[in-house]
Amino acid sequence: MTQRLFVFTVLLSAVVPHSSFAQDIRWRYDYTPARRDAAQQQKLILLDIGTEQCFWCKKLDAITFRDPTVIRLIESRFIPIKVDANREPRLVSALQVQSYPTLLVAAPDGHILERHEGFVGPTEMKRLLENALAKTSQSVASASETTPAPAPMSPEASRTNPLSLRAEEARRLLATARAELGSGCVLSCLERCRRLATDFGDLPEADAARALQRHIAAQNELARKAQGELTAHLCDLYWERAAELLRTERTEEAVELLDLVIRLNPESTRAQAARLELLRVQRRLADAAARSPDAVRGQSP
Repeated sequence: MTQRLFVFTVLLSAVVPHSSFAQDIRWRYDYTPARRDAAQQQKLILLDIGTEQCFWCKKLDAITFRDPTVIRLIESRFIPIKVDANREPRLVSALQVQSYPTLLVAAPDGHILERHEGFVGPTEMKRLLENALAKTSQSVASASETTPAPAPMSPEASRTNPLSLRAEEARRLLATARAELGSGCVLSCLERCRRLATDFGDLPEADAARALQRHIAAQNELARKAQGELTAHLCDLYWERAAELLRTERTEEAVELLDLVIRLNPESTRAQAARLELLRVQRRLADAAARSPDAVRGQSP
């Protein structure tokens, strides 16, 4: 029994998304003092904006922010800040963030150097950070030869030109969708394209988004990958809900969800963990039944 529980614990640690943020990066959670420290230390700011319920935010923590190269780069050159969008709505609004996760890299003075919406893998993350560092180096070099550039327009001031802001948002969404498709995040790319077609239908970026959707639909491999990502997402949601139900002793409902996980994706590690959890639940129920007073009274003298 002890050996089985050990195996189950190891499997859970491998397949359950981390509900807390990655521990290897020393994240800051209070924006104002972190911004002040960035100015004092002359380090760039990395903002990771998301929510606790965000599936791709969890993937970002579990994969990208666990990569040793990414960790070393962030720890040495950046002040990393986690922003919970549900707890910091004013900051999120000021930064014009509309989807999660959103990654922003800013100079110590707050000027945004890089922006990325959606999941990004370790290689792309390293490129994003290095691009921001390169821009900082270029600005320092040019500042020694020319007069200082004017201060960047604040988010509030930029709203005075809503047409320009809307076109910029559409271009950013399309670039993100293409990057996600290139990195294999097909489902996230489709969601970005859907938003472009729905909210920016009058702009040329919406036509490009529809073309991306048609391209994915025409490629069997891409369509299967999107279906696989959706299935994996559903299994993650069912698994997390089952865990909540088990904690509140709603065993029958939890068992139904664990069965769903197994039927939806029977060969996955999540399904293997669900089978182990079902065995554990069945043994616990059997032990409880054996210890019940009715079972004792039913025994022969």
